[in-house]
Order: sequence, then structure tokens, then C-alpha cells
Amino acid sequence: MGNRGINMTLKHISDGNSVFTFCRDLRYETIEQDFQACKNSMDPRAIMMFQHHNPFHAGGNLQMAEIHLHRGEFKIAADLIERAVYTYECGYHPKFNPLAENRRLHNQRNEDDEFFRALRRHIQCLARRGCVRAALETCKYALSLQPEADPLCLLSYIGFYAIRAKQYAWLTKFVNLFNKYPIPARYFPNLRFATALALLQMNRSTRKPPDKDDTPDKKRNGGADKATEALEAAVYLFPTVVHSLVTAVDAKILKQDTRWKFLQKANGSSGSAFVDKIAKIFAARSAVLWRGQEELDWLRTTASRVLSWGTWLFNTHTHHIHTHKECIHAKARGGEA
Repeated sequence: MGNRGINMTLKHISDGNSVFTFCRDLRYETIEQDFQACKNSMDPRAIMMFQHHNPFHAGGNLQMAEIHLHRGEFKIAADLIERAVYTYECGYHPKFNPLAENRRLHNQRNEDDEFFRALRRHIQCLARRGCVRAALETCKYALSLQPEADPLCLLSYIGFYAIRAKQYAWLTKFVNLFNKYPIPARYFPNLRFATALALLQMNRSTRKPPDKDDTPDKKRNGGADKATEALEAAVYLFPTVVHSLVTAVDAKILKQDTRWKFLQKANGSSGSAFVDKIAKIFAARSAVLWRGQEELDWLRTTASRVLSWGTWLFNTHTHHIHTHKECIHAKARGGEA
């Protein structure tokens, strides 16, 4: 790939990881100054003319993509975003292996931040096209560049793409093992509920008709039990998420269906700004996954049983969340991707 004016350099090696960063060459830096002048003019025509004369300027393509997104011209926007990502890919360092685990991207330069923003928009465009598996793989790649910081807040929505892509086994393994971020993945409310749903879907895909000789206990045990246990744990840890999720699915349910009255005790704030923020993002994005009658019935019966235990506040596991309040609140302010 040819040089487009943005190059990746090896900054240092830390803890066995090669840390890279992007930087602009002199010619690109001069063009960047022209772009900033057009951007500060607040004139879309100036940006359009700049992008026309500099078709591989990453910032110009991203800015024009935003204009087309606001117009609803998603295909044009997606092409511009892909071009911006390509500009950065052309500058990859020879020692930078996108598939390796021991490489990181330093996120303290404007170029690095711009690359992450391009990846986030690229993920959104892929999902809008229905390419959810590609969106998930791009999420994995972006998260691997800075798993300790997660600058794109990927942990708030990677579970959604995993379920849409039917990568149930990967999701359950990821939630149990990913602990590079200050807060392990298993302490994220959205990922706890996503894991339960993934286990339920896995059970459906492997479900077999019961044998006549099976005992009732044998018929009940299996994948469904694991899914229900996971949902019980999620509700026990984060009961207020259930109310947000059901409201997002259909706000009329709580008013018209008396079977959901028990949720009144789980309404309100969780006491954690992080949990409340993630719950809103999770509910708005994942409501479509829980709209099925079987999923709603499962959620209702499980949540009702857990809340009837009488002790539904966070258990000692959430100590990890409050221990890292400042870090979490900073991530929560990043908002929805």
C-alpha cells in the first residue's frame, strides 16, 4: 500500500507489547491546516471543495461522512469512512501485525484519536448494512488496540453485536475471561444480561426432543438451567436494568400487564452512575433482542423469582465497580457509540 501522508511509528515496548502511534508527514500536516481552516469556517461547501481536492485526507472524509449521515445518505457516508480507514491502513508500520495480541496503539495524538473515531463510524456503517459479523470483528480489533482503556466504550455494545452475529460461545468466553480493562467484563450489566441471552440461544440451537425414558429432572436440566442461572445472577446484581429493558421493549407492558407489577421495587436509580448509563445504552440498543414472547416470559418469571428473595441489592462483587468509580464514570461519559 502506498503512503498517504500518515505513518505509524513504533513508540516503545512496554510489558511485552509493542506500542505504536500515528503521525503526519510535513506535506500532510500542511494539508491538515487547510482542512482545519475549512472546518472552522462552518461552511459545508468549503469542506466539500477541500475533500474534492484531497480525496484521501482522513479528516476531510470523516467530516464529509458526517454531513452525508445527517442527510440520510448512508452509502456515500460509508464509502467515505472506509476511505478514511484505508488512509490509516496505508501507513501501518512493517512490524505492526493487526492479528497479533502484543501490539497496542498509543492514544495520545490527534491522529490516533481520529483513527479510533473512523473505526467507530466504520462499525456503525457495517451494522447498518446488516454485516453484523464484520462489525463484531472490527469491534474486537478496535478493543485489542487499547483494551486497558477502551477509548470507544466498546464494552458497552460488543455483546449486542455478538448476539446479532450468533457468536454465543465466543461471548460467554469473552465475558468470563476478559479482565484487561480496569473493570472485568463480567461486572458490566449489559454483558451479564447478554451472556444469559447467549446461553439461551445456544440451548435453542442444540435442543433435542426429549427421550420417552428421560426423567422430569433430566428433561429440565441442561443449557436452559445455565441460561436461567446466568439471568438470575444478572438480575440479582443489576435489578434496575430489568425495568429499563422492559420499558424499552414496550412501555405499555408495565402499565397494562399486571404480571410485571413486581418491577416497581426495582425502579429508579441503581446508586451507580456507571450502571445507570450502561443500562440506558443496553436497553435502547438490545430491546429488539428481547421482544420475543419467549424471551419476555423468561425474563419476567426469572426476575420475579429473584426479586421475591427480598435482597436484590448489589452483592460484594460490585465492590470492584465502586473501587474504580473515577475510571468508570469517565468511560460512561463517553456515551453510546
